[in-house]
Amino acid sequence: MRKEDILRRAQAENKDEREEQVLIKSFKIGWYGILFTLLLIYSLQFYFDQPNSTALNLLLLAHLTATTFYQYKKLNLNNYLIATFILLGGMVMGFTALLSQYGVLNSI
Repeated sequence: MRKEDILRRAQAENKDEREEQVLIKSFKIGWYGILFTLLLIYSLQFYFDQPNSTALNLLLLAHLTATTFYQYKKLNLNNYLIATFILLGGMVMGFTALLSQYGVLNSI
């Protein structure tokens, strides 16, 4: 391909790489904030001998599962698919524990 063709295609895509990088970095910073907050909550629960919050664990597992599955779809690496199934299993167990805490599974 010639330089002109490559340049024409890049301009036709109309992507702003700077904007994409800012979005990616902002999502990373946001998730660092969430992880810090979760660690703080877990630390306080441990210090005050409170039960662990299963709902917060499920939120974190849902994020990790979605991220890992997206990486598998884009990169097509089997390691990500295996991790997705492991995380899905963790979500099922966590959801079961949450339902048990609410007494839903005890009444069945």
